[in-house]
Amino acid sequence: MKRIVYIAVISLAMSACGSRVKSCPESVESFITNLYNNYVFNYGELDSIAVNFSPALLDSLHKAYWQEYDGEFGPDDPGYAVWLFRTCASDGAQSLDSISVEGRDLYTAHITDAGTPCTCTMHITVQNGTPVLTGFKTQFTNSGQPVCRRILFPER
Repeated sequence: MKRIVYIAVISLAMSACGSRVKSCPESVESFITNLYNNYVFNYGELDSIAVNFSPALLDSLHKAYWQEYDGEFGPDDPGYAVWLFRTCASDGAQSLDSISVEGRDLYTAHITDAGTPCTCTMHITVQNGTPVLTGFKTQFTNSGQPVCRRILFPER
């Protein structure tokens, strides 16, 4: 009888641990949704949510913007390379399809950009209740070739 009870307890413990679903903190989900809907897809001014980016990441995005335009706007122009969060496809609908939790402080936005599926895995920490994006990698396929861009996102 004791053997049956032990087996039942172990089975219950294993099923309870295996059924846990990682959930995205509401503040992080809200930040990612806002980032895509108002900035990545609609080119809003990133300065208004700069508090959600590490200074190093903002600097990297600004440098990428400046390099893309060959310094046309000058280093003091407040532009940021928000297109790095997506495929850069120019014609078609864009949508944020879902957000998944990949691990500690890692979240993936699953998007469709002009019919092209894309994922953007972001390292986001929550500091005093505020989500702070410190790095990301975007992955998609272009003409049958895999593309992966890493911006302050460590190789693992």
